[in-house]
Amino acid sequence: MENLDQIFNPESNSFWNLLLAAAVIGVSLFLARVVRRKLRAVFEANELEASASALVSRVAGWTTALLGVVLALSIMGVDMLPFVLIIVVIVVLLVLSGKSLVENWAAGLLLQARGPYGPGDRVDTNGYSVFVQVTNLRTVVLRTGDGQIVHVPNVDVLTNPLVNRSGDGMRRSSLTLGVAYGSDLDAVQSQLVDVAASVDGVITESKPPTAWIDELGDTAVGIELQFWHMYADRRRVRSDVAEACLRALDESGVSLPFPTNEVVISGRLERVEKD
Repeated sequence: MENLDQIFNPESNSFWNLLLAAAVIGVSLFLARVVRRKLRAVFEANELEASASALVSRVAGWTTALLGVVLALSIMGVDMLPFVLIIVVIVVLLVLSGKSLVENWAAGLLLQARGPYGPGDRVDTNGYSVFVQVTNLRTVVLRTGDGQIVHVPNVDVLTNPLVNRSGDGMRRSSLTLGVAYGSDLDAVQSQLVDVAASVDGVITESKPPTAWIDELGDTAVGIELQFWHMYADRRRVRSDVAEACLRALDESGVSLPFPTNEVVISGRLERVEKD
């Protein structure tokens, strides 16, 4: 190592290397600050969780600053190979020891970036039919219909099928009604379609109601009626259609049989007298 007099001597190469190294560190610190701000702005624009965006922006800033320090030390003539190897070993150990944490963290970022759901949406995932609360660094926090809170790892939500049942778009509902054998099935199907189309909230233009024979049961012919409506009106419309169909079939004299069981007793019956 050269002595201090030579390092701070303006006429020596070490002096100019020192100035260049200091400039590199200054620029790297400035770039680190810019990177943090830019990443936070991008994450906020994509509505990512604040804690996740803060962590990513900080890691990116620290990495930029560290690269600047490494470059500055190289300019000063310091052998950086052992230092770089130590950093690589530390990073590898951290990744291997916290593999699940890293996977869930990365999956959480992807889920927030893709936006397959939003807070309050009702989704089906991993065997749960629940409402989304929030996505954090490790889990998706879900709430069941009876108020229970479920934490599902981000990577499980990302790698498994997810059905988002919320939104303001159209939804299809179906009802299966069993009519007696011997009924005019064509007339029944036509009547059910007309009744469903007359219910307020049922979409008739782009997706009109349909009906067809679904099954042949032991005591009845199952006719499935399908109709479309807006998601927000799903419960009211389904109830109104079911009520209207039952009333119309009853007024038309169409029988809606229910399963019956016949009990056959064979052999001799003996009377038991009580004392």
